[in-house]
Amino acid sequence: MLVYIYSTQRIEKGRPMVRLFFENTNLPGPVAAVRWCVDRVDLDYLKEKGITDPFLALIITKPREEKDSDGTVVYEVVDHKVVPLDQAMEYLEFRSSGELRIFGQLVWCEYHKKRKLNQNKLGEHIGKTSSYSFDYVIESMEFNNLTSGQLESGYADVTVPEGHFAKEPSAWEKWWVNFWYESKPKNQCQFRKRRMLAYTIQPLVVTTYALIRSLLLLGQILIFMLVGARKIKYGAMFHPFSYELGEWEIVPDKRTSVFTKDVSGKERNPLFLMSIPLVQIILFVVSLLVWKFILSEFVSLWVCFVALNVALIIFVLIVETGVLDKLFPEETDEEMVVRRKREMEAIYAEYQDMICIGVSLKADLSVLPPKRRTFHLKFQDFRRRVCLPFAK
Repeated sequence: MLVYIYSTQRIEKGRPMVRLFFENTNLPGPVAAVRWCVDRVDLDYLKEKGITDPFLALIITKPREEKDSDGTVVYEVVDHKVVPLDQAMEYLEFRSSGELRIFGQLVWCEYHKKRKLNQNKLGEHIGKTSSYSFDYVIESMEFNNLTSGQLESGYADVTVPEGHFAKEPSAWEKWWVNFWYESKPKNQCQFRKRRMLAYTIQPLVVTTYALIRSLLLLGQILIFMLVGARKIKYGAMFHPFSYELGEWEIVPDKRTSVFTKDVSGKERNPLFLMSIPLVQIILFVVSLLVWKFILSEFVSLWVCFVALNVALIIFVLIVETGVLDKLFPEETDEEMVVRRKREMEAIYAEYQDMICIGVSLKADLSVLPPKRRTFHLKFQDFRRRVCLPFAK
């Protein structure tokens, strides 16, 4: 029996929304496929807003025993999953039995250029509000410009049966296998991977990994020192598991250098770039290579080095005086609007097969459009047969 459930209240309002589809309200096990479609009005809203990479937040909730002051049911967040909107379908793992409600909310994140980093950022934000009410999570995301009150959440109610979860390992094995991890494994596959490492090369691998990351962090710190960066976290190299390379600064877009801005934040003359130690090191290496293979018979190394510095100074002055802008004029505002509109039209043309057309959709990999049957979904379809989740 195909299930197609959504908010009656929203139907009365006539608001567009995400629609979620499960095969059955009474799930046969703790892993189930969910498919979705999106109203055309919502897609047009995302396109007009300039969202180039929208996501769908699938938020699993359960009803609290106590109701709100006005008698409405309060839904508490117990788990979540953020997936690219164009994925069209996903497999959800449920870690508790009973009646659950799954909400679908259109979200976005533009902190990073890479999709995966934005996806992780959204997941982290929802994870911080776990055990809070669903309404609070949405309000928090609106406040942080990760979604909009103009977009309605769709939802589906399902019942997860008891007795189908993975069997818990012994206490001593759980302690040893999870020794290096802060979180518990969610399913059998995670536990198996951890167990394989725990009984083979885990100590050696972890030690080597930590050493390499510490050295890389040290290298990053040295580079920041050579460019005169402020607010360097020198202790990052001693915490290789706490900081990501390139992402450990408190506010990455606020990084400043003593060579580009003074203490008050005023921009320095571009010629100050020539005094950056890293710039001089690079110029010396380039000069050495040019002199060694081309000019060694004509001039000395230091003449070559000075000439390269003079050439770079002239280039900086040309850029600063705007000569290049006259030769290569920048895109006008009108041209940028036209180009941006053309790009957004091309992006959202790929979502046309996901527009809701008033009929129920089957949450099955075999009936998805061919371009949506990705390796990720095929792997998830196989994985759900061999990896049962552990109950919370």
